[in-house]
Amino acid sequence: MGRSPMVILALSAHASIGKKEESLMAGCDDHLKKPIDKHDFLAAIQRVAEAVRR
Repeated sequence: MGRSPMVILALSAHASIGKKEESLMAGCDDHLKKPIDKHDFLAAIQRVAEAVRR
């Protein structure tokens, strides 16, 4: 039975590049910093959706 991939978007109050790399190394698909900008959030969802479709 084929399952859809699970997508993980990390949310963090830490804006450093190291935190983003840490999230990606842990297996997250993307990392967003708080406060979350609506356009950044939608763009992250779009990037992940396009990657899943491939």
